Order: sequence, then C-alpha cells, then structure tokens
Amino acid sequence: MSRAQNGCRGGGRGTKEPLLIDAVIGKVVKRNRRNLSAAWIDYKKAFDSVPHIWLKKVLELYKVDCTVRDFLGQCMGQWSTILCHLSERMTAAENHIRIRRGIFQGDCLSPIWFCLSLNPLSTLLEDSGRGFQLRRGGTKMTHLFYMDDLKLPPVALILWNC
Repeated sequence: MSRAQNGCRGGGRGTKEPLLIDAVIGKVVKRNRRNLSAAWIDYKKAFDSVPHIWLKKVLELYKVDCTVRDFLGQCMGQWSTILCHLSERMTAAENHIRIRRGIFQGDCLSPIWFCLSLNPLSTLLEDSGRGFQLRRGGTKMTHLFYMDDLKLPPVALILWNC
C-alpha cells in the first residue's frame, strides 16, 4: 500500500497524519514566504463506483493467491440486494437486484480492497517525480490519500494540467 494512503494503513493515526503534514507544509510555506495552492478531490459514491472487473484485476496485480481471487470473484458474482415494500407483495424475481458495480461497505475486507483499487493511481503520482519538497534533497509529497479523498499539491497539478 502506498505511503500516501492513510485510510487503512496498519498502525496509522487516521486523519491526524495528513493534518500534521498539512500543518508542516503550511509552516514551511509561511516561513519561506512562498505561495501554495492545492486541489482536493473527493470521489462521489466512491465505494459504489469501482467496477468489479477492476477489483478482480487489482487482486491479480498485487499477486493475491489465486484461490482467494477465485473465491472473491465468485462472491462478487452473487452479490445482490432485495427490495421490500410493505404494502405490496413482490415475487422473488421482482425484488432481487444483482450488484454489478461497487464494493460492499461494512465488512472488514472492503476498506483495504477499495484502497488497493486506488493504489495504482498513487504509484503513478509517486513515479511522476513531482511534488512538494520541504527541504532540498528531502522527500517529495506527491499527494495524500485518505480512503477516497485525494489531495494534490500544486506541482502535481501542473503535471496533470489542472
């Protein structure tokens, strides 16, 4: 998992780490009298929008055991929900709706699987070589993720022509 993803990292402090990083960057910018702009991207209905084919591909990319991949693929094929209306009786065929996109929320695997689905984007941003550098020769912050919330510093914005 990318270091920039703070959403489901073991031993992480959740949103505190990105806030601390923001505070440090703010102090450096103020001390050096530099301008700073950034973009925040929040994916709308993020968990609901990940295609199942991509969820399967991510498991393959990260070399998850094929038995686990097959099991999760079969489970996804059976995901469904049922609509019930109190005043009308519906047949089983009418109220059974298959889930063809997205990932369930509420189980323990979903957050890490979701974060893995966004991890290739983190890799692209990290490999770009662009980012906010606190000091010469220091580490560059290319972006920050907290689950589906993405923050891009200005140099990354230039890279993506924003």
